[in-house]
Amino acid sequence: MENTTEILKELRKKLRTRENGPASEAMENLGIKYKKNHGLAIKEINEIAKQYKFNHNLALELYNQGVRELHLMSFMIENPETIEYIQIENWLKNLTNTEQAEQIGINLLTETTQHYNDFENLINIENEFAVRAVFVAIAKIAMLKNEITSKNIFANFLNLCTVKADTSAINIAKAISWAIRRIGRIDNNLRAKCLQLIENIKEQNYKHSQLIYSEVYFELTDEAIINQIEK
Repeated sequence: MENTTEILKELRKKLRTRENGPASEAMENLGIKYKKNHGLAIKEINEIAKQYKFNHNLALELYNQGVRELHLMSFMIENPETIEYIQIENWLKNLTNTEQAEQIGINLLTETTQHYNDFENLINIENEFAVRAVFVAIAKIAMLKNEITSKNIFANFLNLCTVKADTSAINIAKAISWAIRRIGRIDNNLRAKCLQLIENIKEQNYKHSQLIYSEVYFELTDEAIINQIEK
């Protein structure tokens, strides 16, 4: 088996051959900054990462490289079934942009079923990207609806949406909106709970209450979407 040094050398070579300068520059202009960015699309990074899934030692090595693609790849190859809470907490605390938040949420937190109850603590990390990551994960979990996910967990997730609905960060508000909308599409019972939740949020008149309310209401009252929801 290749050691991490050999794999790292191989990965750096792959990144150099696929480098996309204009994409890297465009991300820089959007405020997505890294020490080194080869400009690869997320789909490309995912394809490369598939070869190294569930490699804890390699994930730790890639995380510390200061290279965008390797950093994001660490979220994709870490073993979600064995990762410890302290590592999740540390990684979330150090997020610096929305891209990182989305990738750790979608690729790692979504699969950490043993830590779903820890989301209540993770949303209190004083980093808006960390909080966004948790709600992105919740939205993705709702979309997957796998057999090991009890529907009871979504009622708990909705409570977390309520707790953070007073956020002043638009990034968090948008993620909360997405989470509520996806939970509401699971079944009619949860849809009703989501609609009641946004009414309560609207009454509180938080900074982004109207945004959350309008996005969720528009989607969960759409006739085509209602017809797709489980009876």
